[in-house]
Amino acid sequence: MKRLDPLLGMLQNSLWLTDMKTFILTSDLPMFPIVTKQELSNYEIQIQAEQVSDGYHTMEELYEHRIALFAALCNFWNDVIEDMEISVYQKAWKSKLHSDGTMFEGGYFIAGIESNKGQITYHMKLKHWDSFRIPELERAPEYDGHTPNDVIERLLKL
Repeated sequence: MKRLDPLLGMLQNSLWLTDMKTFILTSDLPMFPIVTKQELSNYEIQIQAEQVSDGYHTMEELYEHRIALFAALCNFWNDVIEDMEISVYQKAWKSKLHSDGTMFEGGYFIAGIESNKGQITYHMKLKHWDSFRIPELERAPEYDGHTPNDVIERLLKL
């Protein structure tokens, strides 16, 4: 497929994620020298997801903010829990393995909080490991089936 990076701003009909770094955009818009839908279907535009921006922040910046905020929450959470002498069950943790001993390829770990509202977890790149000053577990606790929306709801209920 041919690359049409200059057309990026004009294409708006469809967008889908093919992997964690590349978006594919297509359009029905006829553009010179493309005159038919069939000709347009031969073109592909690729953009780096981390460079996608809302005009204020890139995706990469937003992920860095998410990581910093979750690290700060986990670190603070454990300090508060220790001061209150609450059950270890509710502490934040990090692990290089899921409960079944697996982990995503590419150098990731999982960090989480076991709260009375349920688990709050995120996967992070290993380069962020030291930002999480929380206990390391050999394996993460058993996944409770939470969805991304569950995590948002649980965060707001802490």
